[in-house]
Amino acid sequence: MTCSVGFRAPSHRDILLDYSESVGETLSEEVRYADPDLVPQANPGQITSVAVRKVQKIFTGYVEDDVKLAQWFGCYMTSPKYQEEEMMDEEHRLEDVRTHLSEGGKLVRNEGSRFAFHEHGQNIWLFVDGRQYTCSGLMTDLVKTLCAERQIGSEHYVSSEGHDSLLLDLLSHGSLYLSA
Repeated sequence: MTCSVGFRAPSHRDILLDYSESVGETLSEEVRYADPDLVPQANPGQITSVAVRKVQKIFTGYVEDDVKLAQWFGCYMTSPKYQEEEMMDEEHRLEDVRTHLSEGGKLVRNEGSRFAFHEHGQNIWLFVDGRQYTCSGLMTDLVKTLCAERQIGSEHYVSSEGHDSLLLDLLSHGSLYLSA
């Protein structure tokens, strides 16, 4: 039997492969390498340092995109790493959740779920189990509490369309569950 506590840090290999795959999935086949100012060299087999720098600029253009990198990183770091951590969809009704909380019940983070957030301008991005939620600044307290605490009660619940929608989605994906 093997018992593991904590998270294993991803290798540079895994980070680079996953990010490049993520970027690649968003690119069209029409985006191609271009070298309009190519100067013929003496040996047609030579790869010049100018050509290498052009390819380097292609790479750096994608990693210098702070928005894309932050979104990828949040999803990557919260993605379930093992098959058994996959969550099952379950339908919850808002009235049942409100009743549960008003009667002293709690919303508890699934032990296998990973929560993280990133503040982006007026919004806050919540990342849960590889999914990204863009939340308004009004939801900042709830998002930070979800990431910091294992469970929340009625004291953290504010009935609003954004709060309700987020909590119901997290419940339906199994990232949160109801507990007494």
